[in-house]
Amino acid sequence: MSGWRCSGSARCRSGSAARVPIVTISILEGRAPERKQALLREVTDAVTRALAVPPATVRVLLHEVPPAHWAVGGVSKAEPEGT
Repeated sequence: MSGWRCSGSARCRSGSAARVPIVTISILEGRAPERKQALLREVTDAVTRALAVPPATVRVLLHEVPPAHWAVGGVSKAEPEGT
């Protein structure tokens, strides 16, 4: 990409301002490693396209949350359905 310089440490700059998009995703724990890797790859690709930044600048943080720590409508996802 024109105007971008990236080193091996993934510090990329356009002019003097660093542009490092950070995406945070929270999901319930328990998904297969290959599904999580696919998610990380797809999100990185989407941010790269949408923001016109090099992939090396994109940070994706994936937080896996135990069902007991996740609630929908005040009901923990650890509780059986219909209770």
